[in-house]
Amino acid sequence: MAGNEVEVISHLLEVEQAAVALTTEAQTEADKRISAARAKADAEFKAGFDKIVSENERVFEFEREKISADSERSVKEFKDRIEASAKDVAAFNSYLEEILFA
Repeated sequence: MAGNEVEVISHLLEVEQAAVALTTEAQTEADKRISAARAKADAEFKAGFDKIVSENERVFEFEREKISADSERSVKEFKDRIEASAKDVAAFNSYLEEILFA
């Protein structure tokens, strides 16, 4: 009977070792799959992020050029209005004499 018990215990130890090996193999495979999924997700995130950044840079550059052109146009219009305005030198000289020598 003792031999039978030893055989049962030996068999149970073999089953346990097989279970440990199977669990270790499963954990290794799970780690590989998780790493692959993480790498894929990171790559997809980076691609999406780069696309958004690129679009925002394009919009920023377009708006910057538009604002710059509008600003240059406004300054030119202001200069043109000033240059086109009539200059009353006599009234200016009179005003200066009134302020400075009064």
